[in-house]
Amino acid sequence: MNTKILSVLIIIAIVFVSGCAVGPKPTPTPSNTSTVELSSLKKFSSLVEVKSFIGNNTVGYGGSRLLQEGTIVKSTALPVTADGGTSQTTDFSKTNIQVEGVDEADIVKTDGKYIYTISGGNRIVIVEAYPVDSAKTLSTIEVNGTVSEMFVNKDKLVVFGRENVERGPVYASSTVIDDRYYPRYQSKEFVRVYDITDRANPSMKKNIELNGSYFDSRMIGNRVYFVVNNNVWGSDIVLPMSKCIAGNTKSISKCSEDIYYFDEPANSYMFTLVGSLDLENIDSEPETKTFLLASTEEMFVSLENIYITHQKVVSNKESLDVLVKVLVDILPQEVGAKITEIHTKQDKNAYQKQNDITGVFFNYTKDLSREENQAYWKKFAEKVMELGKDLEKTVVYKISISGGEIKAVAKGEFPGHVLNQFSMDEFNGYFRTASTTGDVWDKTSKNHVYVLGDDGKGVLNVVGKVEDLAPGEKIYSARFLGERAYVVTFKKVDPLFVIDLKDPTNPKLLGKLKIPGYSDYLHPYDENHIIGIGKNTIEASEELKGQRDLDFAWYQGVKLALFDVTDPENPKEMSKYLIGDRGTESLALHDHKAFLFSKEKNLLVIPVMLSEIKDKTQEPDSWGPQYGDYTFQGAYVFELTSDKGFVLKGRITHVADQESFKKSGYYYYGAGDTVQRSLYIGETLYTISDSFVKANSLADLSDVKSVDLGYKEPEIGPYPMIE
Repeated sequence: MNTKILSVLIIIAIVFVSGCAVGPKPTPTPSNTSTVELSSLKKFSSLVEVKSFIGNNTVGYGGSRLLQEGTIVKSTALPVTADGGTSQTTDFSKTNIQVEGVDEADIVKTDGKYIYTISGGNRIVIVEAYPVDSAKTLSTIEVNGTVSEMFVNKDKLVVFGRENVERGPVYASSTVIDDRYYPRYQSKEFVRVYDITDRANPSMKKNIELNGSYFDSRMIGNRVYFVVNNNVWGSDIVLPMSKCIAGNTKSISKCSEDIYYFDEPANSYMFTLVGSLDLENIDSEPETKTFLLASTEEMFVSLENIYITHQKVVSNKESLDVLVKVLVDILPQEVGAKITEIHTKQDKNAYQKQNDITGVFFNYTKDLSREENQAYWKKFAEKVMELGKDLEKTVVYKISISGGEIKAVAKGEFPGHVLNQFSMDEFNGYFRTASTTGDVWDKTSKNHVYVLGDDGKGVLNVVGKVEDLAPGEKIYSARFLGERAYVVTFKKVDPLFVIDLKDPTNPKLLGKLKIPGYSDYLHPYDENHIIGIGKNTIEASEELKGQRDLDFAWYQGVKLALFDVTDPENPKEMSKYLIGDRGTESLALHDHKAFLFSKEKNLLVIPVMLSEIKDKTQEPDSWGPQYGDYTFQGAYVFELTSDKGFVLKGRITHVADQESFKKSGYYYYGAGDTVQRSLYIGETLYTISDSFVKANSLADLSDVKSVDLGYKEPEIGPYPMIE
């Protein structure tokens, strides 16, 4: 028997364990605001009930990790000033965000006068940046742990991070390091609010501590929303009861003790806490709600709702049903009848039935020729691709945050999995998403766009769809802009799809453009033009294809593209700019907050790690094209207009010994002089690394000022043991 077929048959239940059956017929009735708690949402009444539910509903391998009791610790809140303390009106850039009015936390923030930056992962440095001639460091906040990201709201600084709490000395390991002991630490997530009325002397006014892992956050107006996940593992499960400790009184009051859940199976569970913090009433308790969900994967936030997604799993029985459906369809009738008989018996479990069914298939195929086996493999693969949208689905939860009140109001599902937050959107009450089913490498992948409407009864139904885009490829980027969606897929070339969503119940593919390369991130230039940043590619030569059965393209340098979508049925690449050779990278490829663009200033800035090949005459070998040597790290500054396209104005680096850098061809990407962000205040461009805030004139990029942030390279080892 063809072992490839047998392997697929054995693992099909695992490969498609994220699948599910077809959902109910969609109802195209959107609802902008839901005020009633989702009817299918349930609430546990006791710890015993939580344990019982998890034990009875966990499917497959894996499980849950013990959640220790979480605490919210709050110090006494003092009043802060209402205004931002910055009277100047110079224009300045803000964090690059997805939804207007929904701010996203970042490692660098500015309010137009001060720059707040995380340096070295454990320090927050406040720099007086404007006016630039007198730029200087005002203060530094040291953290015993790691700072993730932050918000600035008037005279308040909101910081997310993880603090290490020492638990006593523990011997290092079997490998003695300087014959020393070092302490064991326990990490705790925190959300802290600092009063920065006096930027030279910030003071902490609220400290929220939680067990688990900080997932994501948003700020809308004066309210900060944050999501914290904590896996459940084993049977000794403690409810995530929150406590509030006020000031030095140590009096404890319950903040949140209700745990909500959906009655559905999962491979493993986690507690997902959604919190809301009112910055104008800082002495009030945070609004929190805790849900027992499967693994939280992606999050999209609109002005009124949070959408959280996870991959849906099926039980062993459902996986077996899929396997039987495929085999009965492709095998001769008499063999299919035997499989059906085994499937319908009641005296065996799904695992035993799967073994018996695999045995029937083996007995039938063992005497077939190689050609006949290959024919069955082809039929099997085709059938799996047909069922892909039924097998692999994403569950989405709609959580209302209107007015700071947290309510789960709707739940739905759609085929495939989403790439990131930009694969999701909310528009006129509809939830829109771009997803991929199947896998690129076995050529079963397809791509889709779905529109879900809230029926007002707690269900998000698929009301419109465009399916089966670019078979054999996967989504690399997506962007929903008003009544259109732009989707980039890739395997060998870059198809940019333009989709009309004017009628949410009848979306249509308008046009597509195929060009070399792909875009990891799409950004609106104006209503008729889209900026893409990704990688240039070259297709493997025919000789290499023969050597290694290659069916993809090789990544090259960074590629910037400006697409004209004035005629959506015929999108065009009107300008492009290629940076470096194979190995060139940019933080903006994977983090949209590193992307700075201003149409008014004709400005585009991205950080670049430049790789250049010295000998470009060398031919690619069987491992593909050669990588270059690193020759530059810093910011590439472009003038970008619709008529001229990308024009490089210059480059800015924080690396002091540039010549030594070029000679060695080596650079540590996380070094202290790595430019990570850029912003402008007035006519000055600021680039930020762990070590410096550097100011340059926007007019000619001449050096204006450099502020040393006091960064020191971390010592190597011995490392603390973190629990």
